[in-house]
Amino acid sequence: MLQPKRPPEAGPPVCREPLSPLLLRSLDWCGPAAGEMAALVPAFGHFFLRIPLARLHLMALTLAVRESLPPSQQVPLSELALWLIRRPAREVLARLSVRCPPGVLGCLRKLSFKVLPAPSYLQLLALLEEPRAAKVLWHASKIKPKLIELLLALEPELRQPEFVRFVGKASRLEAIEYLLAGLLRLRAAESRSTLLLSLVHVTSDDGLALWFERWLAKAPFPAPPWEGTPTLYPLQSAQEMKQTALAFGNCLRDHIHHVVLGCRYYYVSTEPLEAVCELVKDPLAGWALNELKGHHDAPLPEMAATALVEVFAAAGFRNPPAQGLLPLQLEFPEWRLAGL
Repeated sequence: MLQPKRPPEAGPPVCREPLSPLLLRSLDWCGPAAGEMAALVPAFGHFFLRIPLARLHLMALTLAVRESLPPSQQVPLSELALWLIRRPAREVLARLSVRCPPGVLGCLRKLSFKVLPAPSYLQLLALLEEPRAAKVLWHASKIKPKLIELLLALEPELRQPEFVRFVGKASRLEAIEYLLAGLLRLRAAESRSTLLLSLVHVTSDDGLALWFERWLAKAPFPAPPWEGTPTLYPLQSAQEMKQTALAFGNCLRDHIHHVVLGCRYYYVSTEPLEAVCELVKDPLAGWALNELKGHHDAPLPEMAATALVEVFAAAGFRNPPAQGLLPLQLEFPEWRLAGL
């Protein structure tokens, strides 16, 4: 008995109409190549209208790789279109002689519907080859261009998920780099790698301040503005300031970084009364006397305070005018920073 003939198997649907100009414009730099692939391989146009997100970015990735090659090594767009329709993603990359790092397909699924700039795809591939950066990308719920930019700006030691979340964006690195440069200047014997290894554990603004102050506390003090007298001597190390803070019951240890930065200097008086004396950097007068405090920050009796003021005045230090006595235009911000 004759068997009925089976109808011929239908081939892939063919897109009879070219991709719309509006759709091609939404693809940004990929638009011209996508339009050309649809024209050369009509089935690609139909495929593209239903393209999954990861496949869309795979197309952009392959086009970015293609554009980075010399013209003689570029795969024809018709051939690339057929690969994107028929081949697994890893095979497409292999045919382009591109290594497929672990997690690259998962990362493509985390991108938004907007095509990234061409260099960003090549940068993403490079970052996935670096273990720390790859870990950050694997843990990210979404991958945006600013995350790629941030990872590129970060040194490898700082590419840790918690630290990256704290920094948030590359522009914030300017402030962190400012602190790093300052520490390296003040602590010339310290290596940058050592600072970075401790910085990577910072995950908050308070933590960043504490990290900075702790490293500053280890820096040598600058020379005191005055050698003092046998009964009025400068505190010339963090250890001396901590011991004095304990003896006087005050917060002197919180001002160690001000001394290291050259904003303040502290003296201890043993006569006529025990007191802590604060000198601040004045923009006009140089070093100026600011505060005189006894135990537990108690004010000194008037006679004792006057005697100490006279000692400092004889050494060339004077009190700056109280706030509010000068015209507003002459209220220097340095005074407010110094706590005046």
